[in-house]
Amino acid sequence: MTITIRPGSTVMFTGDSITDCQRLESEDGLGFGYPLRIAGAWGLRHPDRPVTWLNTGTGGHKVMDLEARWRTDVLDAHPDLVSILVGVNDMGWHTIDPEGYVISAREFEAGYDRLLAPLAEAGTELILIEPFLLPIRGVVEAGGGGVRIGEKEREEWRADLDPKIKVVGGGCPK
Repeated sequence: MTITIRPGSTVMFTGDSITDCQRLESEDGLGFGYPLRIAGAWGLRHPDRPVTWLNTGTGGHKVMDLEARWRTDVLDAHPDLVSILVGVNDMGWHTIDPEGYVISAREFEAGYDRLLAPLAEAGTELILIEPFLLPIRGVVEAGGGGVRIGEKEREEWRADLDPKIKVVGGGCPK
């Protein structure tokens, strides 16, 4: 499938911290991560095809958090193309967050489908980015709270994340 970005299009990036990437501290609201790189590369390659670039990513958010802000953050902007990267916070964090809880793949899928349905109805083009874990070895500290994550925790996270990756890879709502 080819995605066409026409002059005057609105492209929306949304998701969690990987998308957010300090967007509120950046001059253009795109943050300092992949949304800025994509918008910058587009501008360099296609200076004659202006596009409105928006970023509503929010650090720590899960699918249910996106649902709560979906109308105001995404649908009301009437984007022509939406890129979604969410899911890593929907898995595993319950193992280090005392108030965390398990989000099943089924619950994740239902929420994700509710996000996609109004976009599909509007004919919005989509780029769905699978959640991922970086290939880190050894023990690392997570979240600044002194929580240490080792191989055992990453194996648990992987078992939780893989079914959610399959949900995103499935594409459109049922």
